[in-house]
Amino acid sequence: MELLDIFTRFVLPPILGGIGAFLTPWAKWYFDQKIETRSSREKRIEQWRTRLLSIENFKNQPSDAFPNGRVSRNGFLSDQFAIQKVMLLPEYAAIKPHLSPETNKYINNIIKSKVILIKVGGNIYTSRLRDLISADIARLERQWKLI
Repeated sequence: MELLDIFTRFVLPPILGGIGAFLTPWAKWYFDQKIETRSSREKRIEQWRTRLLSIENFKNQPSDAFPNGRVSRNGFLSDQFAIQKVMLLPEYAAIKPHLSPETNKYINNIIKSKVILIKVGGNIYTSRLRDLISADIARLERQWKLI
């Protein structure tokens, strides 16, 4: 009994303390990586929402190089010309690998299209491109468990 008492009082605590001291930095590093990854993803989602879904990307601005005949009456660009503005943004390059196959197919069809679609009438703005990108951002947010 005396040997067990000596072992539990004098031998076991330094061994367990050494193991704990050795493992603590690794555990801290692991959880810091998780926190950093999460905050980085949250920042990316916020940037994508503010820049890619900004209504300014879909409005006809006086500084735009597009002729006036390429917009609808309500002043918004059709998706064929909005995608040209969106593709110039660095945020588009960041989200492109994460886009769903449906969005990629729609964008490729827009780029390859030789037909110009002009929206006529109505004051409510709708854009399939904007809706698809918004849905992809929401999907990534759920996939990354940010919500």
